[in-house]
Amino acid sequence: MDTSKGLETKTYGVSFKVVTNKYIELECGYISEWNWFEAVIEATRKRDHAGVLVRFELLGFFISFDLYDNRHWDYDNDKWEVCKAKNDL
Repeated sequence: MDTSKGLETKTYGVSFKVVTNKYIELECGYISEWNWFEAVIEATRKRDHAGVLVRFELLGFFISFDLYDNRHWDYDNDKWEVCKAKNDL
């Protein structure tokens, strides 16, 4: 079965900065390939975009709250990566 055809997704969202490197993203929408009910609560650390995600879906309609860090994790040095500005190259 080819799921790429006819898959309809409508998403509306907003993202804003809370403090340095921390962002909140709120989304809601509809996806045509849906679950009866789904609830996801996830907390992550020491990885890219670590944070807290809360998502609920009911009959294809969903709402999502994500509080995350916009930095990437340096697994070799066990710390956040330091991103250089374009002028530092």
